[in-house]
Amino acid sequence: EAEIVADSFDRRLTAARALIDYDETTIRAWNAVDFTSEFQSLNHARGSREILDFAGAMQWYRTALRAREPVAADGMLAREIFATAVMSGDSLLVLEQLLNVVGGTDLKDRAEAVVLAYRHYLHERDAINLGLLMEKVASQLGQMPAEIVYWHAFALIHLGRRAEAGPLLEQLARNGRLAATLNREQVAWFVQALPDNLLLLDRVRDALRLYRLLGALPETAAGSWARYQLATAYLLDGNYAQAMPLFAEACEATEPVFWQIRSCALAETAAALDEIRKEGDRYDTGDIHAR
Repeated sequence: EAEIVADSFDRRLTAARALIDYDETTIRAWNAVDFTSEFQSLNHARGSREILDFAGAMQWYRTALRAREPVAADGMLAREIFATAVMSGDSLLVLEQLLNVVGGTDLKDRAEAVVLAYRHYLHERDAINLGLLMEKVASQLGQMPAEIVYWHAFALIHLGRRAEAGPLLEQLARNGRLAATLNREQVAWFVQALPDNLLLLDRVRDALRLYRLLGALPETAAGSWARYQLATAYLLDGNYAQAMPLFAEACEATEPVFWQIRSCALAETAAALDEIRKEGDRYDTGDIHAR
């Protein structure tokens, strides 16, 4: 019986020593983990972001950046950090990230963050910080991808700086891969903005040429808009007969946008004016309809 007890005690002692050794090994392994490494810090940052602890996430992002060489975020990481700052709702955090972005020597490496910054400051109507971003981008615009050129042109038009936007829109028009670079909504904005901007810059002939090209596109919002613009130009020039069918086509657009509603009314106006002109021609007064 004594031998059985001794054997049981020895086995327990051996098990206890093994457990102590295991605990010490686990503790050493835990202590060996560098929680300030870039990899670990990014994991903590993303975990914090998932539970909506944006302030905590930003602290971990800073730790991650301190651990890398050089100490800077580029590519998708820069966008990720900027997006987290935006989600935090803290304007100071967003400004800090904007300064980090524009403080870089090569914005092309941070294109995703630059695009997000444009979208954020345009949405917030923050002209001061948008201007800071645009000033930095303008100094490197020749090296920028098409998407940043698009957002820069968009911002210029938003701010009423159409003369500066014109060359950029024409640069985008010469880009053979534009449709692959921009999304559908961006392409739709661009194909309307280009002739509209030319028209407002008093380059009427160039604008009308593009409207005619766009107007040939059936069943598209851009085509409907172009036909409306062409019809308006003909109406102003007194070419009522040419304006009527274009207004009628724009009136039949599938989407009830403002120019479709106006086109329906102006189609009738153009028809009435054309009748008046025909009546006036009998008395040789047709010239009064010319612009």
